[in-house]
Amino acid sequence: MSSGRESMAVKQVLQARMEKHIKEMVSTNPMIGQLNTQFTSWLLGSGLTGTEIIQMIDSNMDAVIQPTELSSALQRTTGTQPPGWVINGLMSVLDMDKDGNVTVADLHTYFETIGLPSGIEEPEPEPEP
Repeated sequence: MSSGRESMAVKQVLQARMEKHIKEMVSTNPMIGQLNTQFTSWLLGSGLTGTEIIQMIDSNMDAVIQPTELSSALQRTTGTQPPGWVINGLMSVLDMDKDGNVTVADLHTYFETIGLPSGIEEPEPEPEP
């Protein structure tokens, strides 16, 4: 298998894992479903790529998203300070592996799952001989 195919296979596995995680979260807390729907709508309507959104959220560029970073980014873009429960809900949706940390990798997987362009140029797979 070529590395391009392996990369696609890994992305598909991660996206399936994220979709399963979101479904589990929504099934236990319907409010999470509403938060996820609103967040997805905001992201897709922002006109920004995944990379641009990550740069906006991860203000200290440590590749780990803190609740305060997410809150500040949402406040800057919406003009309103989101309540703590909203941030906690979004963080739980984004924390796919439930380790208590939301990483830039988690965000990329979430963005790919909802269909948000990453903004990263990926090389075209080379045709196999």
